[in-house]
Amino acid sequence: MIDHANVQRARLQTDNIKWLVGKYAPRTYGDKPVSDDGESKQVTFRWLSAPTPIEPAPEPPRQIEYHRPELPGDLTEQDWSIMLEVLELVKRTVPTNDERPPSEIFAVMRTALMDHFR
Repeated sequence: MIDHANVQRARLQTDNIKWLVGKYAPRTYGDKPVSDDGESKQVTFRWLSAPTPIEPAPEPPRQIEYHRPELPGDLTEQDWSIMLEVLELVKRTVPTNDERPPSEIFAVMRTALMDHFR
């Protein structure tokens, strides 16, 4: 069984010992730290100057500029739009899984145009 009187007595003895030790050795066991000489310590900072910078500062990144591409050869805007229409027609007509080389496809287009305009 727990005897509450013995527990309270032991707690009182422990508190008394802590108080006495704090009074006899305040530097080690005290509530507040006490310095030896009672003076405040001062901290001094010095800056060392470097004669030259260690690394030069990097250049900022250059700005990306957009320049409209010029039309190939001597094509006008109208000729170029017709060429784009022909390209879209070829893309829609030729199957995507066709493995024939472009030269064969252009040969078919050439013969069809030659037959039509003769």
